[in-house]
Amino acid sequence: GEQGGSSGLAAAFAAEAARRSTPTLEAQVETVGALLSGGYFDRIAQRQPGKENTFSLSNGRGASFAAAAEPLASAEYLVCLSLDGGDKRSARIHLAAPLSLSELRAALAGSAI
Repeated sequence: GEQGGSSGLAAAFAAEAARRSTPTLEAQVETVGALLSGGYFDRIAQRQPGKENTFSLSNGRGASFAAAAEPLASAEYLVCLSLDGGDKRSARIHLAAPLSLSELRAALAGSAI
C-alpha cells in the first residue's frame, strides 16, 4: 500500500519536473537561429532600418522573401539557409530562421568575422 502511493507521488513529481524543463516549441524555434549562425555566417541577414522584407546579407548582397506577408519578413536578424541566385544585387530567401542580436553576438564570439 504505502510504497505504491509514494512511488506514484514520485512519478507525478518526475512528470511535472520533465514538463517544466521541456522548452516550448516557440522557445525551440527561437534557438534554431543561434545554433545555425555559426555554420552559415555568410548568410546572416539584417533587416534594413524602417523597411519590411528588405535585408542585407553579411556577404554584401540584398535579400527578401517572395511574399511580403512572410512572418519572418519583420525579423531584425535572420540566418538564411536557402537562397536563390536572384539578380546580381538581391537574392530571394526560401528558408530562414530568426536570430536576435544577443544570440548573434554569442554565436560569433571569438570568431575572426
